[in-house]
Amino acid sequence: FIAALESGLTPASIVDDSPIEYPAGKSGKTWKPDNYDRKFRGPITLQQAIEDSINVAAVKVQEQIGIRRTVEVARRLGVESPLGENLSIALGTSDLTLLELTSAYGTIANQGMWMRPTAIRYVLDAQRKLLEENAPQGKQVLSPEIAFVATQMLRGTIERGTGAAAKALGRPAAAKTGTTNDYSNAWFVGYTPRLATGVWVGYDRPRSLGRDETGSRVAVPIWTAFMTQALAGTPIEEFPIPDRVVMAPVDLAAAGACVRPVMMAFVAGTEPKVTCGPAKHTPALVGPVRPEPTDQGQAASAVGPPPTPQPVTPAPIPTAAAPSATVPALPSPGMPAPTSPSLPTRPQAQSP
Repeated sequence: FIAALESGLTPASIVDDSPIEYPAGKSGKTWKPDNYDRKFRGPITLQQAIEDSINVAAVKVQEQIGIRRTVEVARRLGVESPLGENLSIALGTSDLTLLELTSAYGTIANQGMWMRPTAIRYVLDAQRKLLEENAPQGKQVLSPEIAFVATQMLRGTIERGTGAAAKALGRPAAAKTGTTNDYSNAWFVGYTPRLATGVWVGYDRPRSLGRDETGSRVAVPIWTAFMTQALAGTPIEEFPIPDRVVMAPVDLAAAGACVRPVMMAFVAGTEPKVTCGPAKHTPALVGPVRPEPTDQGQAASAVGPPPTPQPVTPAPIPTAAAPSATVPALPSPGMPAPTSPSLPTRPQAQSP
């Protein structure tokens, strides 16, 4: 969907959720993507497609924008695993590690700045002499405007869609659910302005978790419980809005009758002419400050750790790959991060 936004589509763009078949090879067989509930909704907005994990709509958007564009966006977001260059990439059919996926979502939370996950911040000897320091690299890979529009779309997953159970967190958050066809992998990746966390549920040797054991059912409760503890005692923050973003109430349904108006975000100049209320050029809200890269692309950091942890302005978006610990993207020298192993998963956006 980020590739679609960069191609000029918006959350209010219309895609037809109707049956379709594609040739699947020289054997003459065809591939017929289906939705989790086996229902087709006809014309829908991209906003509804992402909230409700509508497979067929995702595949048609992928066909419209081109596969290479999606692969290129994934690479910018730090995905290094092999990606199958076919339309099913829209449903997440390529195997990724949970750390890759969580880092990619953390980039969206971090206003488009990708930070390489860093497990070991620094190493000291017994005399507290600095032996090794790893300063995370910051690289702007998405425009802040596109990142915010994507965040606003993903907030709908929690507010109205397949991740609605995560509303129990009680603070602004954006996320996406996923489940493989045979229920062998279920995941939920989401973030607040301060923390990105990924949850994967499955077996080391893939086998079904059981019928209807979806990301919504098994991964969302884990994510919500972890985030509740991790963010306890921290202020509730809104996602900062870039200057060139317009917020406008638009009907979630394609009919445009304003029966289900929701607040959508648009890069200025792409907002629809017909909305369900006045558009607002909203000034940036108070929130975490994105770290500014140096000329070499390296995020500025102090040289050497202080003897005791010091409070810092919350700049980075740390990532956590549950059931592992958090991995701060750019911690202060006094805040070392624990190791976080990556877990194999087959993320798919094809079911709740």
